[in-house]
Amino acid sequence: VPAQQQLDVLYADMNADWRAVMRRIYAFAGLDFDAESERAMEAWFVRNAQHKHGAHNYRLEDFGLVPADVEARLAFYPERYAIPPEKK
Repeated sequence: VPAQQQLDVLYADMNADWRAVMRRIYAFAGLDFDAESERAMEAWFVRNAQHKHGAHNYRLEDFGLVPADVEARLAFYPERYAIPPEKK
């Protein structure tokens, strides 16, 4: 049986529990997720906190698009990759 060559990671999973995701990634790559790596990643996350400089707020309507049309056209993607709907 050939080894799997790709590991999919959901953004929502990273936001929910980045340590668990990193353990999965390291295991997939055949590496040990040691305490030093975890501390370095945690320090990076602290220094690079999401939205520390404010959040971008884009709306499809700002670009002349209709949300229902875009969602219908791209529905295959979250279905294919089992991506849960975003919480608004």
